[in-house]
Amino acid sequence: MFNLSGKGQSQRRGLPVVVVPVYNAPDETIRCFESLIAHTPAGVDVLVIDDCGDDRLAFELLDSVASQSGLNFTVHRMPFNSGFVVACNTAFELTRERDVVLVNSDVVVGPDWYTRLYEAAHSSTDIGTVTALTNYGTIVSVPHRNTPTRRLPHGMSVDEAATRVANRSHRLYPVLPTAIGHCMYITRSALNLAGYFDTTFAKGYGEEVDFSQRLIRLGLKNILADDVFVFHKGEASFGVSTTEIKERHQKIIDNRYHWYVDSVRRASTESYSNLPLALNIARHALIGYSVGIDATCLGKYWSGTQQLTAQMILALADNDPQQEFTIVVSEALTRELREIFETRKNIQVQTVGDIYRDYHHRFDIVYRPHQINSTEELRWLKRISDRVIVGQLDLISYHNPSYFKNDHEWLTCRQLTSFVLRGVDGVAFNSEFVQRDAQREGLLQGAIASAVTYNGLDHQQIGTPPVARQPKQLAQVEDPFILVFGVAYFHKARHFAVQVLASLREQGWTGKLVLVGAMPENGSSYSEEARVLLSNKDLRNNLVSIGEVTEDEKDWLLANAALVLNPSVAEGFGLMPFEAALHGTPVVSSRLASLHEVLPSEISSIESFSPTDVAHQCLDVMNDLELAESICRSLVKHSSTFTWNASAIVVRQLMETALSSPKNPIEALWAAGPDPQQLRPPQATLVQRVARRFTPRIRRGPRSSH
Repeated sequence: MFNLSGKGQSQRRGLPVVVVPVYNAPDETIRCFESLIAHTPAGVDVLVIDDCGDDRLAFELLDSVASQSGLNFTVHRMPFNSGFVVACNTAFELTRERDVVLVNSDVVVGPDWYTRLYEAAHSSTDIGTVTALTNYGTIVSVPHRNTPTRRLPHGMSVDEAATRVANRSHRLYPVLPTAIGHCMYITRSALNLAGYFDTTFAKGYGEEVDFSQRLIRLGLKNILADDVFVFHKGEASFGVSTTEIKERHQKIIDNRYHWYVDSVRRASTESYSNLPLALNIARHALIGYSVGIDATCLGKYWSGTQQLTAQMILALADNDPQQEFTIVVSEALTRELREIFETRKNIQVQTVGDIYRDYHHRFDIVYRPHQINSTEELRWLKRISDRVIVGQLDLISYHNPSYFKNDHEWLTCRQLTSFVLRGVDGVAFNSEFVQRDAQREGLLQGAIASAVTYNGLDHQQIGTPPVARQPKQLAQVEDPFILVFGVAYFHKARHFAVQVLASLREQGWTGKLVLVGAMPENGSSYSEEARVLLSNKDLRNNLVSIGEVTEDEKDWLLANAALVLNPSVAEGFGLMPFEAALHGTPVVSSRLASLHEVLPSEISSIESFSPTDVAHQCLDVMNDLELAESICRSLVKHSSTFTWNASAIVVRQLMETALSSPKNPIEALWAAGPDPQQLRPPQATLVQRVARRFTPRIRRGPRSSH
């Protein structure tokens, strides 16, 4: 038994007294005692206030186990039934100058509860009360915010729930508009300054609210210990309807503290402070979180963007089979792709017809593996999810005005990129180079989570494997050929490759140069290619320009080329050297932009962009089988570094970081919109109209997938 005078070892250590007021409810009280004995450090003082209930079972049991419990139990019997408030005030008086942890008798505590409450109470010098998270506690209820429940999810034990919450918590200790009385640490300075509970609330309900408001008025704070979860049954000791008592006491609170109702309303609905963040983190610890993946790009058309999206979906599902992923697709999704996704038990396919009319909020976090094309896409993602992560493959079009019809289109692209990277909650960059590029441009704010998720090179087979097929343009070509692959943007440096062809011809090489890739409307290098050809008309006989090819034609080209020449100046990642080597074809590549980062250091590369020097390099590789094989071996070996599984792990970590960080407040701009029932025709707020005026939908410039 502890010394009620407050003297002794516990007092010298400054440890609080645990106070449990008890009135009947023996089953709940016994569970409370059991949990206190199991999870409270040895030597802690526990004061039980016996409020003269008729049922003595809990006290009889306590009397038989107290001496072996490791805790210093004292039972103080009231002279008559006085009610909860008087019982608490009696405990405050008996504990003298000690802090108090007030625990309702229908509460079950978990591991480390006492120590964590103590640490929260001493995290700052202006704290009056500390409240624990619980299943049944109005604005501190979890897993569902503002929704008390008397059951833990999935049949979970209290110990497991408490451990999960503690392990995931960031110990944010958010400020509360009021303490919640189920499990409440009260500092002695708060009691000395504000006085004890007001006996006006003698039957219970409202006493901790009144006390909390007096503390706020004094300048002290009520905080949440977001790393402590306790189970609360709720109303176990009343046994009668409490509606009348609650209403009467609420009127008293309203009359005394004009700010109380509004402050609680704000706390219960706000999205951007530490309180909703702490509650979300606890919710995720207890029931997990919902993940959506924007796969609306998937359809009959297939390019690097579609490959990236599909491979990432499969890798995420395979890497984390316990997590359910919902992929949001358009009506253009092929039956073949749908069937492939549905073979994974943890993938759900959800079709959305029109993102402009989709206002159904349904995910904790949504991930779009590739770049966003319009402000409307961003607004849609912000509407359907609490957190948004996007992939940023490169900043090529952000930097290059020649890829746009006019300056307005380029400016629009730059503004869109800026708005997206500032408006989301996480960014997955294609390489460290792209991440640094964004930082250099001031596009990546410090509060927004980011990570590098390289392209994987170990693609899972999607659909029927293509059978390599020779392009008809090469049907009559028997000479060896050098392949240059990529849309004819200037940064692909196809005109330089034509110059290399001229040097190769001067050095006696009789093969052909094959250029593969579409011709863009703006920013094409065609004129520069033509200029080189005009200066050496014989080159035309050794140049084959194919345009776009299918996957089976691409396989044939990569497998049959004598060499792949990759003089690209700007890349977000740089797939082509690896794809060539995986087909057994050597590569001569530049090391500019991200290529310097991803290519193995031991292979030779384009350094000075001298056509003569590069022609020599190409001849050396084509004439030296051992050199060609060593280049392929190095690239193939290094390609094992870049796996979809590794990227999926980074994406999952990025999701965790985003979910554990404050929500990006730019949602207020992007996600706001009219009620979908009134969207006839679509309306827009002033803010949205301004945003649309300066950032209309655009046809984007080049993508790294080309």
